[in-house]
Amino acid sequence: MKKILIAPWGDFLGWSEVSYKYKEVEMSSRTTLPVVCEAEDPDKIIIIVLDSLIVNFAGNELTSYESELKKVEDNTREYVGKIVRKPVNIIVSPSTGTFKGRINKDVIIKTKGNVTDFYYFTYYKLAEELTDCIGEDQCEIILDITHGINFQTIGTYKIVKNIAQLLAFFLQGTISDRKHRVKFMVLNSDPFFAERELLYVNEIENFWVTPLFIIESVAEKVTFNLIKGRGKEINDKIKELLPDGINLSIIGAFLSAFKNLFPLQVFYFAPDPKSIATLLREIVFYGESSFVKMIEIQGNEMARKLTLYQGIELLVDAWLVAKGLKEFFEFEPGTKEIELEFLKKFVEVLPDSVMYRVKSDVSSLDKILKEETIPYDEWKLYREIEESKGRKVSPQLDERNFVAHSGLEYNSLEILKGRDGKILLRIPEKTINEEINILLNLL
Repeated sequence: MKKILIAPWGDFLGWSEVSYKYKEVEMSSRTTLPVVCEAEDPDKIIIIVLDSLIVNFAGNELTSYESELKKVEDNTREYVGKIVRKPVNIIVSPSTGTFKGRINKDVIIKTKGNVTDFYYFTYYKLAEELTDCIGEDQCEIILDITHGINFQTIGTYKIVKNIAQLLAFFLQGTISDRKHRVKFMVLNSDPFFAERELLYVNEIENFWVTPLFIIESVAEKVTFNLIKGRGKEINDKIKELLPDGINLSIIGAFLSAFKNLFPLQVFYFAPDPKSIATLLREIVFYGESSFVKMIEIQGNEMARKLTLYQGIELLVDAWLVAKGLKEFFEFEPGTKEIELEFLKKFVEVLPDSVMYRVKSDVSSLDKILKEETIPYDEWKLYREIEESKGRKVSPQLDERNFVAHSGLEYNSLEILKGRDGKILLRIPEKTINEEINILLNLL
């Protein structure tokens, strides 16, 4: 089982040494990290700190944001290297507020920007770190919230849980236990005070994650707005980096299909994960008008000129799902003639609460192989196959039936029965836009 430890940290230079005990391990340290590492032996460690720590490492004058950020990362890595002998990945996320130096108390810096930038930025960075779980038998994610501060703690908890639920679709499980794929454990120590000699690190949560994809919106409607302040540049970058035929509407339809468990539409609208990853890197980090490049430093102030929006989270989700389809299901995005076997494999990773509904709809297509009246190697509208058996079916795509039957409505797909025993499925050209609109309304 792959094991990953994640810990949000505040200002570690202000922590005092104390004895921590976790399970059977007891150590004296300024942080819970050594005792948890000794007891759990994680394969990967991820520490999340805030860019406000610049206040401890900056000189008399702030330089560029990226150079100051590197000071935070390097000093955090040096601090961690003195207490654990494992490689550690450092995420430096955006903060908001006014901060006073701990080393030089005369230093004060202000970071200006929307507080939700932390959530969307960290969501992206943690997703990058956790994708190596895809294809594993099982994965355990340990979140130690002992040293997190303010919004950092609840934000990180929500991010990790959401990503864990999404990744759970794309792990093997064991032969004897296919349902238990991602384990999620949350730790927090007893509160610190000077007279306390021993602090216990406690399990707050410890459970197997159910595969789940939920889209939440703080607005009335889910939006694909990515970054406020650079609309034209972002739109141009989307057109430049996404392949022909893929746009935000297609990606929205793809996510909606996954959310509502419409297997054919999931595979049909699946984007290339590499193109989405490149787009995210360009608009968040490396592009000339990216979020990071547009953070300005003036005197003792760091001002974020751009604001990350929900579209970043949705793009990250699309990237994770598309990557899971490609690596776990070995499906090539862009394929428009989908083997029925892919839909069957998709059904098998679903939780029991929804699996049987989708499985029933998918299994009904299997019966077509036994229909001797259906010609081989000829594309047929699903409705035409039913009409050939004497059934009366509406020639219009029925939205209610589309939703009720997992996107496998009689007018929503065409079927080809191959002599090799394979069944191929595709979406009719004339209903593609209609199905996209239905999916976007269900997002």
